[in-house]
Amino acid sequence: MALAALATLVGLLNARRTARIVDVEVRLPNLPTSLHGFTIAQISDVHVGPTIKRRYVEAIVDSVNSLEADVIAVTGDLVDGSVKDLSKHTAPFARLSARHGAFFVTGNHEYYSGEPAWTAEFTASRHASADERARRAVARRLASRARRRRGLRRTSLRSEASGAIRSAR
Repeated sequence: MALAALATLVGLLNARRTARIVDVEVRLPNLPTSLHGFTIAQISDVHVGPTIKRRYVEAIVDSVNSLEADVIAVTGDLVDGSVKDLSKHTAPFARLSARHGAFFVTGNHEYYSGEPAWTAEFTASRHASADERARRAVARRLASRARRRRGLRRTSLRSEASGAIRSAR
């Protein structure tokens, strides 16, 4: 019993620490020289909800912004609850800043938590620039290609590429 309690405590403490940054270098053959050194910061599986709140999200946003990445990819499972209950805690995501923008892709937890409302929340009035429609079109094309490769129907990933959280500086 004591071992189970200790394991639970260790798990809880690790879950409450600010997410660590892992640097991964990806080598791509035939990559255009203009893209050498291009950086992507990815955020995934934050699960804002009963135990993950605004302060934790602020720490993640500050940490990611300090990387000065070329683009930020937010790849789903950010929330475990409704927009009504969690929007004040997810608001710091609007401060994500990268030269070419920050993009949000829904995960299964957004679907469990009301995907249409979360998609609207993450794409609404977040300092969007005139080129937001072009970004959304590119994201939709990428999602469409991914669906075709996976053999999935359009409706299953309707909002997978839901656009920019915030436009580039």
